Amino acid sequence: MSLGNVREVTVGRATDKVRELRGELRLNGIDPRATARGDKTFADLFKVWKAEHGVHKKSLGADEGLYDRNIVKVAKLDREPLATLTKDRVISAFSSIARDVTPIQSNRTLTLFKSVCTWGDERQWFAGNKGGNVTLAVKKVATSEKLGGHDRDLTDDELRTLWHGDLPPVHRAVCRLLMLTGQREGEVAGMMKSELRLGGNRVEWEVPASRMKAGLPHIVPLTPLMVSIIKEVADSHPYPFVFRGSHVGKQLHVKTIAHIPNERFGQRRAEGGWSIHDLRRTCKTRWKREPMGRKLGIDDELTKRVQAHSIGGMTGVYDKNDYWDDKLMLLTAWEKVLLDIVGERAEPAMHASQSTEGYWSG
Repeated sequence: MSLGNVREVTVGRATDKVRELRGELRLNGIDPRATARGDKTFADLFKVWKAEHGVHKKSLGADEGLYDRNIVKVAKLDREPLATLTKDRVISAFSSIARDVTPIQSNRTLTLFKSVCTWGDERQWFAGNKGGNVTLAVKKVATSEKLGGHDRDLTDDELRTLWHGDLPPVHRAVCRLLMLTGQREGEVAGMMKSELRLGGNRVEWEVPASRMKAGLPHIVPLTPLMVSIIKEVADSHPYPFVFRGSHVGKQLHVKTIAHIPNERFGQRRAEGGWSIHDLRRTCKTRWKREPMGRKLGIDDELTKRVQAHSIGGMTGVYDKNDYWDDKLMLLTAWEKVLLDIVGERAEPAMHASQSTEGYWSG
């Protein structure tokens, strides 16, 4: 169909003509966008989504990685025609992704897929699809089945197995700190020497806002045992980070830690196994469990402050205390409980003469 000679038809007249033609099509029950996209695939949708929407996201690079690794290579959804894509195919695809990657990666991939599908559905990319509401299927998977298995805490035997596991020294140090502190694996694996204050009255680790999920700095009081674990690893190399990876001069990647349960202990989330992130959940659960929780008066707000979860309501807005002593109390008590479980003796308290003031000050 021609709208006329480009030299004779103005942009305004051409636009009016297009609107008129679209109107005639819709009067006859035809959606021109759906018709044009009848043979399009998910790859086509992702390409347009990336150009019009994804380009504005800071996480676009990560999204492209998830798409290439999981949606294309594992699930092979990229060449699926949108007109014939079914909800069963979607659920099957994400079950295969959950078996091949870590729980965090599978859930991030699902979030990306859901975002792209929702965006496309709003723009009629799925018009005419007879597969049983694909976008609804995605939402169902996202809300009713956390991919990669169920969330749980570790048993005493599992804690002992991990604590004494045959791991490289760096990996063992990270895992033990995760068990002792209840912090996120990315925060621990990315620890820098400059974040540590190992002298004075407050021995602590301050994670900068740039590395925190909530975008706020977070302080973790350190016990003598935590300090000894950190120093044993950090003293072995001259780099600014604490935990080094397998390549010279490179920092440990959090993905390496995430793969430990499966690669070292045969734990698969889809089969009920535990994940590294379950250590954080285990800490939260054990901190409030008898007898530790009641004896020390540990409440939900204190556990949130230790783990850098947001504090809601007026308390979160107006209470600016750092609760350092309370955090140290909780972590010290938990350390004793954990060491009893794994059969280790607690480290003696650090005296003033053992201060590490100025350690790594450079």
